[in-house]
Amino acid sequence: MAEVNKRRHIAKTITWRMIASLDTFIITFLVTGSLKFGASIMSIEIISKMFLYYFHERAWYRVNFGVTGRHLKEVPTKFKEATVAIDFDGVIHKYSRGFQGLDNAYDDPMPGVLDALDELKSDGYRLIIVSSRPVPVIKEWLAKYNMLNYFDDVSNTKHPARYYIDDHAVRFSKNSKDEWKRILEFIRDDSNHLS
Repeated sequence: MAEVNKRRHIAKTITWRMIASLDTFIITFLVTGSLKFGASIMSIEIISKMFLYYFHERAWYRVNFGVTGRHLKEVPTKFKEATVAIDFDGVIHKYSRGFQGLDNAYDDPMPGVLDALDELKSDGYRLIIVSSRPVPVIKEWLAKYNMLNYFDDVSNTKHPARYYIDDHAVRFSKNSKDEWKRILEFIRDDSNHLS
């Protein structure tokens, strides 16, 4: 999660206080019929409640209740080394007709995928699916084919893993000095169909 500057809390405090103070003024005026009384109550509470709101906002910022991913921790190497992240479409789901909509996982499993998943599991790997397709759609498809039990997680977020299996992946060799040149050539050759 991005760092939130205290100025954001101050700006939120001021804008909220303007709205809330106007509300206090209107309610006081409607109850008492006095503009002067409404203005005097509003002027007192505008200051006191700004301080209260600011400290309330800062306190809630420190609480993780209802917030996911704020304080990400480094994944132990042992855990990462035992994880294989697998794309869904074109790797697990056959995807023979290409994209047919986010909610349409229409095809059977890829040939050989069950045997491969069995072997990876028996070798001790933790398997996760990382895909841009909605998680509920993937889980429903996995349940339909009795494959949910193979996966420890299904996500739209990249997870630390030893291997990433993807039908659109290009392997990058970090030890080659001309690797970016090779990658660009590969992408340009492969994407001639775009012209």
